Amino acid sequence: MIGPILAAILALAGSEASVARGALLLGAYSAGLGIPFVLAALAMKPFVAFLKRMRSRLGMVEKATGALLVLTGLAFLFGWISTASFWLLELFPGLGRLG
Repeated sequence: MIGPILAAILALAGSEASVARGALLLGAYSAGLGIPFVLAALAMKPFVAFLKRMRSRLGMVEKATGALLVLTGLAFLFGWISTASFWLLELFPGLGRLG
């Protein structure tokens, strides 16, 4: 997904009246692309510590996730997703204006 977005940013930066404005657009794009990676790198040590504590429970987590995946597939197969979406729209009418 980087290609089309980068192409649009480059086209927009190329059509700007000043080089500084184009550089600002490319800098903002680069920061938006790079900051999540920097944050992920900073969070690695706590995440690894969390995984060490959770190692004994990973089998249970995998089974629970697999069961949720099967339930989601069944929900799509039997139309429960549509029923749930209509129920949510009745409960929260503002959701209809989101998309």
